[in-house]
Amino acid sequence: MGKRRPLAPMANDWLYSCPVGASVAAIRVALAMPSEPLSEFSAREWDAPGRLGFDLFRAAGEPEFWRPFGEASDDWTTLMLDEVLFSKSSGPFRIVNGRGQSGLFQGELMVIRDIRAISPVAAQSLATLLSWSQSRLARIEKNRRSHALQSHAKIAVVLEDWDGSSFTSVRPKLALVVNSLPTLP
Repeated sequence: MGKRRPLAPMANDWLYSCPVGASVAAIRVALAMPSEPLSEFSAREWDAPGRLGFDLFRAAGEPEFWRPFGEASDDWTTLMLDEVLFSKSSGPFRIVNGRGQSGLFQGELMVIRDIRAISPVAAQSLATLLSWSQSRLARIEKNRRSHALQSHAKIAVVLEDWDGSSFTSVRPKLALVVNSLPTLP
């Protein structure tokens, strides 16, 4: 059996790099995301499995009903991505025509700082976050088409001081182009 060819990085309009010290205000202007909810993380703190989950938990305002029991794990991180971070940005739940429906998607801007020289565990957490973001975007677009949502909000992930034009991961299998942030003001 021959060697597998590496994945070609997939073009996207949601993954960016920015220079060290770029302010959130400048990033918002560059991406035309003036009011989307913000989550700002330091990848340096992701050296243990589940640390991203704790960061997500804090970013969501530490809702009491999601307080973890015991050790955090990668499964807990995925739960935090699915339930806490996205619920923070989906708006109020309401009944419309007899069916439950969340409010319009408000978007999410995630800024990941201290990305240089991260550990393998932190790189795995970053891969989990990017894979989740990619799958969430596909679901949002499907819902926009099928339900004619009027939301124009978006998800963007910005990697501070990323060294390279792509991000590649084996698990989850992922290869993405990392776009340069449009010119900062």
